[in-house]
Formats: sequence, structure tokens, C-alpha cells
Amino acid sequence: MLKRFLKVFRSLPKRNQQLVVVVVLIPVLVAVFSIVVAIRQQVRFVSARQVVDPIFLDSVIRENYTGSEQLDPKVVRRDGFLIFDFRSQELCGVAGCLYSAYVDGDSISFYLQKVPKDLDLFTFERHGAAKCFVTSQSQSEGIIATRYCYQQGKLAKVITELKKNSHPEWHL
Repeated sequence: MLKRFLKVFRSLPKRNQQLVVVVVLIPVLVAVFSIVVAIRQQVRFVSARQVVDPIFLDSVIRENYTGSEQLDPKVVRRDGFLIFDFRSQELCGVAGCLYSAYVDGDSISFYLQKVPKDLDLFTFERHGAAKCFVTSQSQSEGIIATRYCYQQGKLAKVITELKKNSHPEWHL
């Protein structure tokens, strides 16, 4: 099939060959670029012990956990935020599992439940000078999106909104 395509392609006038290259190459490049951007934007948690200073990690664990179990929290680093996932038997319950976000010396902790595979647990945004992240949680009424923003030295919960459920499989 490729040989046939090349044969037909070579038989075209030079100007038509250029047009075919442009018509075929541009969509391919756009598709590749889109895939690369999507992969870079995915939030992937890794072991905090691999990427976070051990002294800082110990202080983060002490701030969020008083038990005796050895923890190996996961972390994602994005837009200046360090978001820790403390998913462990002792730090998960009815409200979900403990997460903590740190940025420039400020922090906030919150509980999150599991989300459907086609929904991102975290997304990152900018609103003017404010750096923000949004958590998404599935509830029977729809998706609960909570925005946390860091501006003027303070990290705070800004807004929680309900997005009506259009996917019945998102119910818990």
C-alpha cells in the first residue's frame, strides 16, 4: 500500500506533491503536538522520597500525621505547587483520603475521594496573578469542583461549585 502511494505521489507534478505534503503533514503534526501536550498536562504522582528534600518531607508528614505507621506519600509538582497524596489505611475514611498542598511556605489540607477514570482529580489554572488548582469529586448530584488559589502569600479555598451530572456512570 505504501509502495502504491509513493508511486502515485511521485507521478504527481511538483506543485501537487507539495500540496499533498502540506495537507497530510499539518494534521499529523497537530495530532502529535496535541498528544504531547495532553501527556505533559496529566497529573502523575510519584514517591515524595524521590523528589522532595527529606527534611521538608519529614516536616510535611509531621504536620499531617501523628501515627506510628511509616508513610510513603506521593507528590505531584506543578506550577509551584507540591501536592501530597497521603493515601494510607490510617489517613483514609468516609470523607476520603488526606491530601495537602504546599506553595511558597503556605499549605492547606483536604480530603478527596476516588474519581472516575475519565475525570482528572487535579487541574491547574492561572487567574491573573493567582496560581490555582482545582479538585474534582464525583457525587450523586454531579461533579463537585473546588478551586484553591495562591495569591499575595496566601493559599486558600476560593470556590466550590456543582457541575450537573451528565454521565450516569460517575455516581459513587
